[in-house]
Amino acid sequence: MYIKPKDVGYVANDFGLKQKRDCAVRAIANVGVYTYPLALYSLGRAGRRDNRGTPWDALDKVYKEAGAFNVTYYGKRMAKMSRGHSVTHRDKSMTLKTFLANNPKGRHIVIVRGHALAVVDGSTVDMFSSKAGKRIIASFTFA
Repeated sequence: MYIKPKDVGYVANDFGLKQKRDCAVRAIANVGVYTYPLALYSLGRAGRRDNRGTPWDALDKVYKEAGAFNVTYYGKRMAKMSRGHSVTHRDKSMTLKTFLANNPKGRHIVIVRGHALAVVDGSTVDMFSSKAGKRIIASFTFA
């Protein structure tokens, strides 16, 4: 089963930019914290290179600076990482479908393996559909 996005949200072409592998940039722009160009600049300053994926430390740093107040890492693989980033850790992982059901209100960035997407009021905002059974690695909640 796939979860179709409610909206595509921001895309680099909307701002005359050409970017690939920019899901972390789109996610923070789609939750309404930064504009796409400001998100691109902030993540770039923190270590993201153009057309490359975003390093974990850059992701964590910029999302927290942007106001993420409830940061949770999920699963046993993230236990070691959670100690270095002072976040809540839950041993039991959660699927994307369960996360959407448990969070019908609010703005979140959800990280699954190799991808970041925005969740706004219980719906995904992304460029493509995601598998409902995908395991969440981390979630960042914004006011």
